[in-house]
Amino acid sequence: MKKTILLLSLSCLSCSALAHDGTVNITGTIQGNTCTVTTDTANQQVTLGDIAAKQFTAAGSASQPVAFTIGLENCGSAASAVSLTFTGEADTTNSALLALTSQAGSAAGVGVAILDSQRTLVPLNSTSRQYTLDPQQTSQNLTFYGEMVATSSPVTAGSVDATTTFSLTYQ
Repeated sequence: MKKTILLLSLSCLSCSALAHDGTVNITGTIQGNTCTVTTDTANQQVTLGDIAAKQFTAAGSASQPVAFTIGLENCGSAASAVSLTFTGEADTTNSALLALTSQAGSAAGVGVAILDSQRTLVPLNSTSRQYTLDPQQTSQNLTFYGEMVATSSPVTAGSVDATTTFSLTYQ
């Protein structure tokens, strides 16, 4: 009986002696789902032009829209869409519009609207529609428009200056 137990013990030891060790390396990448705003569109000046005050016949009258682009590059493949929020000081009469910078010689009765690529108003401090990001493209341009919009009538002649900041939200 002692020999049987000894033989069984030795056979168990020999099984563990035949075991092999191995290593499994697991790798991956976590990609950010953000883009870089191109340097030439991160800070830009949009000139709306010289418009006659008489063109603004009533509240809601607008100048011709002027296009501007926000360029995105190096977007991670995890980002499928982006929306923008333009922030700034709202016009006191129409909060969807940017207020003019308060300074001597400023126009009155007008604000600045931001429109998306379909020329639909993007209300100030509100999120724009989503723009699909193509992971096959290294850079993408988002087109927006700026325009002067009368908030009252008559509009007083003067300079039109307004500033907005934009932020990106990824989906």
